[in-house]
Amino acid sequence: MSSLALWSVINIVALIAGLAIYLFIVSSQLKKVATNLEEAADLVWDIKKDAEAIEPGLTSINSTGSRRLHGRLTPLPVEPCAV
Repeated sequence: MSSLALWSVINIVALIAGLAIYLFIVSSQLKKVATNLEEAADLVWDIKKDAEAIEPGLTSINSTGSRRLHGRLTPLPVEPCAV
């Protein structure tokens, strides 16, 4: 085998080894991303379950500055301030 053929084989083996290492690193990172996405999806489903309890047409969840009148939230009257 001539030295050119030997160096060609060595280069091909090195390229294949480098590609294998690269693919291993990328696959491990993709597994981490997949795990994070699964956890995020679980959180989204939990938020969706919590949001289903909110009645349609509700404009404010925080009751600060509001009062209930006939089962509906209405804003409190604003008193004019004396200057």
